[in-house]
Amino acid sequence: MTNEQIKAFALEHHAEMQEKGFWKNKDLNTKIALIIGEVYECLEAHHKGEICRTQIAKFVDANFEQALIVGMFEKSVKDTVPDEAADAMLRLLDLMAFLNMFDFPIDTQGLKITTDNFSKRILALNEILLNSVENRKNLYLAFSFIETMDIFDWHHVIAKRKYNATRPFMFGKKY
Repeated sequence: MTNEQIKAFALEHHAEMQEKGFWKNKDLNTKIALIIGEVYECLEAHHKGEICRTQIAKFVDANFEQALIVGMFEKSVKDTVPDEAADAMLRLLDLMAFLNMFDFPIDTQGLKITTDNFSKRILALNEILLNSVENRKNLYLAFSFIETMDIFDWHHVIAKRKYNATRPFMFGKKY
């Protein structure tokens, strides 16, 4: 996706998250902690060997208003490694949209992941996110880091956003 497409996607997603009630609490530390939580859920899914059991692209154009599609998504995609990476990216994009952090180009070309060890990559990403509490520009780096991970696919993000639209207010959670 181009930077303009990412910005439009993020702004639309943020509006949806506002409608779902997720911005009643605007505490940015909580928002960053929830992104970190998604990253650790990604680690847990990797630990359990939870891989996506279908071609995700077929869900991108699917009508999630149909219970059958939702059920297929929940059975084949939900709670897998790429699904949790998509959750982390969606939360990150939501926060970036709230902060209007799309003034600078998002450059993933220079970002190099220097280890094949999945746990080390997760720890490095969480360190970046923790540092974003003090330096919001680190959110750009977190975005780039997630986008360049081999587990990441924009199709998962798009499909997860469509799935999330079917969920109840605040997805039935406290925050």
